[in-house]
Amino acid sequence: MIDNQELVYKKELSKKDTLEITEIAEKWGYNQICIEINDKLYSNFDTSEFFGNALNQKVNLAEMNFEKAYKVIICSKKTISQNFVNSLPNSCKGVITDRGELCQIMNREASKWTSTKQLSEKLGISIDDIIAFGDDYNDLEMIKNAGIGIAMANAEESVKKVADFVTNTNMNDGIANYIKENILVI
Repeated sequence: MIDNQELVYKKELSKKDTLEITEIAEKWGYNQICIEINDKLYSNFDTSEFFGNALNQKVNLAEMNFEKAYKVIICSKKTISQNFVNSLPNSCKGVITDRGELCQIMNREASKWTSTKQLSEKLGISIDDIIAFGDDYNDLEMIKNAGIGIAMANAEESVKKVADFVTNTNMNDGIANYIKENILVI
């Protein structure tokens, strides 16, 4: 997480763990793999179907020269198994998102909520004063623990269940509408 060009918090995957994750994924039959390093995806397939025009380079993942990665992303047209996630190294965690078609794997200590807490401490903002918006499983912890957790109308049901409020969808300006109606009240 970056505040005013200063890095506040990051937890990466080691190269060893990253390569082990790719091997485990391939054993499970998940062969579309991306590694995120410095806001760029390195993948063994054309990612445009999943990520549009995201900065991407197609490479042989086993031959890449890197020290650490932010995330490994498994893409699949079939639903990714929770048993696959359970088979990952203990130093990392996986979150299945996008209706089961993506699994985002990161350092066990990395999450949106952990980063939010780190930034709130740095800025001296109480957790009770934080409003968090989200729509997918990787937002659950943040929505549940923020002062006010708001799920988008298009959110997964489990996210809606822990949220304090549900606003409109992403496509229908749900965040802007919530702010306009609840924060910028005249």
